[in-house]
Amino acid sequence: MKIEQKDALNHKQRKKRNEKKGNFFKKRNKSAFTGIRLFSNLPIGMKYLIIFLFSVVLFLAATTIVFVQLSTAKKDVQSIIHDSDIANSITEMALLVEQQHAAISSYAIVGNDRHIESYDRMAEKMDDIFNKLDDVFIGSEEEFTYGAIKMNVETINSLFHDRLIPKKRNNESIVATQIEIDTMKDALMNLISELIKSFSVEQQKSINNVNASMDRSISYLIGINIVSIVLGLITLMSISRIMSNHLKQVVNATIQIANGDLTREPLPYDGKDEIGLLSNAVNVLQQNMKEIIKKVKDASQAVTSSSELLMHASREVKEGSRQMVVTMDELASGAEAQANSASDLSEKMNVFVGSVQRSQADGEAVVKSSQQVLQLTKQGSALMQESVRQMSEIDHMVSESVEKVLGLDQKSEQISHLVDVVKDIADQTNLLALNAAIEAARAGEHGR
Repeated sequence: MKIEQKDALNHKQRKKRNEKKGNFFKKRNKSAFTGIRLFSNLPIGMKYLIIFLFSVVLFLAATTIVFVQLSTAKKDVQSIIHDSDIANSITEMALLVEQQHAAISSYAIVGNDRHIESYDRMAEKMDDIFNKLDDVFIGSEEEFTYGAIKMNVETINSLFHDRLIPKKRNNESIVATQIEIDTMKDALMNLISELIKSFSVEQQKSINNVNASMDRSISYLIGINIVSIVLGLITLMSISRIMSNHLKQVVNATIQIANGDLTREPLPYDGKDEIGLLSNAVNVLQQNMKEIIKKVKDASQAVTSSSELLMHASREVKEGSRQMVVTMDELASGAEAQANSASDLSEKMNVFVGSVQRSQADGEAVVKSSQQVLQLTKQGSALMQESVRQMSEIDHMVSESVEKVLGLDQKSEQISHLVDVVKDIADQTNLLALNAAIEAARAGEHGR
């Protein structure tokens, strides 16, 4: 039972941790998406400026790191110079000790006071060196060795001035004093050698530090420059590739619209940079072209319907004219038969025939008018076909098609007017034919 409770508790804890991780990644993805969206809304020039500033920041970081390394190397070099000065002073001290020992030996052999003066001059130089080195060794690891050196130098000075010089002047034996001075001198040289060795080690450490700092500076400089170049190139190539892909989409969309394909989906790019503005303009152009073509299609259908009605009316006028001619032929035949049977009415019939001939002439005029109407109808049909053909090129000739449609409306009105005139002429012809028939009937009855 305890094991099951423990497993359930562990399961709840894992679930909480997973939920926390999921919320963290969601927040991070949301922040990344917001950053990408803000970057896409920037103008193209600003994007390249950001890339340039990013490269500058990396270069400044590399310069700062190298400057820090060089500053460290400079301190190490200054330490080397300082240690070299101290080593030179200690070396000069060793040389002065040797020269003093030579002066002591010369005085012990010759007994000339000029060796004492030489020794004192070198002692003054030794004091100057001690004054210079006191601040260096106080509180350092070599302070004990340095103190022993000063003590040995003072002991040698005391042995030389207080014991060897008086004994030499009194012609006493100075062998023991010389041996003691030689012993102190050897001990002093050992101490100085130890001190020089210690500073040589420190100096070598400083040199190694300088070399290491220079190597690190070169490595950091090369590494950061490589990282800067790689990151700059990756960022530049990524942005250029994204911009190139969006520009290719815009170009392909404009080519499809130019070829008459308005069924494609709108461009999905929603940034506020120059590419976003261009994509939005292409989408608006596509939508406006769809609306214009729809309006032109509706106008074309209306013109086609009007043309069909006009052609139907023209056919009816043609049929009426044909029937009118047949009727006039029958009336002329009847009138001629009545004239042959009624010779006494020849003069009246001649007059009547003249009237009939005039009616026939009017009928022929009507036929000609009908033919003209038919020709105009054919012309109107040809114009309709030309209009339909021009509709296929409506993306380049919208305004011209509208003007032609208006011209067709005017032609239709003229044709309608002509049809009305033909109908009036037909009505008058029918009336004349009816009157002629009545007169012929009367003449026939009178002849009988």
